[in-house]
Amino acid sequence: EAQRSTDLTSNTKNQIENMKDIELINPSDSTFVIDDKDDEDDDDDKEEEDVEYEMDAGQRQVIHELSEMAGTDGGKTAESMEIDTHIRFQSERTKERIIRVSAVFMILVSMLCMILYVLYDRESAAPSSSSSISFSQSAHDGDGDTAYDSHAEFTEEEIEQMRQKMTPTDLITKKGDEKTFESRQFVHLHHMKTGGTSMDTLIRCSTGRLQQMGYHIPYSTLSECSLRVYEKCVSADDQGCVSRMSNAAVLSFCGPLRDLPVFSWTPSLLENDDESHIANPTSDEQQIPTHPVHAVTVLRHPVDRVWSMYRFKTKACYKCKTLSEVYEIIDSGRAEEEFGHNHESCSGQLENHMTRNLIQHKMDGLVDDVVRQAVDDIKSFFNIVGLTEDMNSTRIMTGHVFPWLAERMEGSSITCSMPHSNKSPRNNRCGPGGTHWDLPPHPSDEEAELIRKHNQLDLEVYHAGERQHRLQKIVLGLEEP
Repeated sequence: EAQRSTDLTSNTKNQIENMKDIELINPSDSTFVIDDKDDEDDDDDKEEEDVEYEMDAGQRQVIHELSEMAGTDGGKTAESMEIDTHIRFQSERTKERIIRVSAVFMILVSMLCMILYVLYDRESAAPSSSSSISFSQSAHDGDGDTAYDSHAEFTEEEIEQMRQKMTPTDLITKKGDEKTFESRQFVHLHHMKTGGTSMDTLIRCSTGRLQQMGYHIPYSTLSECSLRVYEKCVSADDQGCVSRMSNAAVLSFCGPLRDLPVFSWTPSLLENDDESHIANPTSDEQQIPTHPVHAVTVLRHPVDRVWSMYRFKTKACYKCKTLSEVYEIIDSGRAEEEFGHNHESCSGQLENHMTRNLIQHKMDGLVDDVVRQAVDDIKSFFNIVGLTEDMNSTRIMTGHVFPWLAERMEGSSITCSMPHSNKSPRNNRCGPGGTHWDLPPHPSDEEAELIRKHNQLDLEVYHAGERQHRLQKIVLGLEEP
């Protein structure tokens, strides 16, 4: 029996020393080492073959009891506890691996979701055309609630009416003269700093192309930028200017819509307007045309438009003052004193300028009535309402409705594009010693809020124009309904 007990004790000790997965270093030590030789394919094990674990008091007690049993005749019990301990610690390590792998997996899933969201957001925000360009790309979250939601659903009636309005239209030639175009057919209503100069470049190129093809197409332009010339023409003091404007087949007009009847450019909705004042109404050349007047205009978000105008005329109009100072001068009634003869034009550019251009009368009614009239004119008078923020679609739509304004035209090798024109000056001479005062491309938050405060009507009108622009894109298949 004594010999048998000695053999069992010796056998137990040998089993403990020859364990493949657990090596007892010191029963009283607080650590043990798992030698993971079986998982050679695991990346973590390749980098770190031995992983050391801290033992709690319970684990140390188990090892201590196992060691004591190794010196007794309880060899079988020690072997069982030894296997139990091995399984328990292997289980702990497996749990830790699962946690690590799960964490990595969740991070990868989150990153994938973020990538998909960004791609979807870009796709939904981008214009449908693959060659989309834009002169201005800025978000305006501070506009507040407006009465016109550009993303609202369109009725079938709205879509059908727009489809009829956007039917391709050619210029009309005079009877008996197929090479000379009738007067007063197409007008571009230009709001300053909306991309209108780019539109005018396209129009001039297209009329020049027609002239090269042997057509006679009278073209004229009038702008409030040259205020004295504009005032003399609108007041009919300059009859030569009135004649040129009245006989033009194509007109670029940078001024309010209410002044067009001076030159007999009378939209159909104004034909019975008693307040329209037509210069020399008895002249055969200046009678209201029997054919409809077609019109195009381009709108821009008021914050971007006003800031661009301020940068463009920092010295000429606003005497190198900050925008905050300019608005303070306007609000205190000192615009004429500070800005001189051009004060109405200069200050008017910073306050609801687009709304003022789009209505048929002076802005002296109720706010809601003024906005409603401007929006009605957008819908009824203009064949195309473009956006500075989407000039590529504006160019495509203009060329579709008016084929003579398309980029390419059959019978001519001339290509007419819409470049970015009339950028802010490189030297506004508002810095020290007449150097350039470098203004940022976008206003500060405080300046943007000031612009919104002084352009509440333009904000409403702009969002109505956005909706009209989107409807045009849907009709032409440039955007999904």
